[in-house]
Amino acid sequence: NVQVTRTELKDYKAKKFIGSNRTKTLAYEIAIKNNKTTSINLIVEDQYPISQNSEIEVEVLENGNAKVDDRKGLLTWKDTIPANGSQKHSFAYTVKYPKNETITNVQ
Repeated sequence: NVQVTRTELKDYKAKKFIGSNRTKTLAYEIAIKNNKTTSINLIVEDQYPISQNSEIEVEVLENGNAKVDDRKGLLTWKDTIPANGSQKHSFAYTVKYPKNETITNVQ
């Protein structure tokens, strides 16, 4: 009775070359729909990548009013959604890395 979808925002997706670095920007939208006849309280969590390499920097550009845990790379929203209501959250981040490095698992 509760639908949650996570979609990548294509118009926000970008790759850039700046000097000896590459920058990749990604954005996502989380849509929640409550099909129940009563309101619901829920906690929505999503994550962004964190780097183990000091040459690779990850920066949250937009957190969508989420509580951000930079150590774990976790975004948390607390919602109360009315009966037959919906809520949307979006966030964006950028990854800056040397052009000779290959990054994986950045989606």
